[in-house]
Amino acid sequence: MNVKKRSKEPSVPAYRKETIRQKIMSILEGRILSARDISGEVGVSEKGLINLASVLHVTVKQ
Repeated sequence: MNVKKRSKEPSVPAYRKETIRQKIMSILEGRILSARDISGEVGVSEKGLINLASVLHVTVKQ
């Protein structure tokens, strides 16, 4: 049995110029897209988009 050892160094998240919320808002500006389309453009799972929906709703209301 071949078991790989985990790296002891913590992973570092990729640098982003804008937040995921900002990117979703800019993608949706003037367009209607499915969760699958948004997921592909933003790089977040469809399930993750559902979790972000309430945050986006509050942001849009402001």
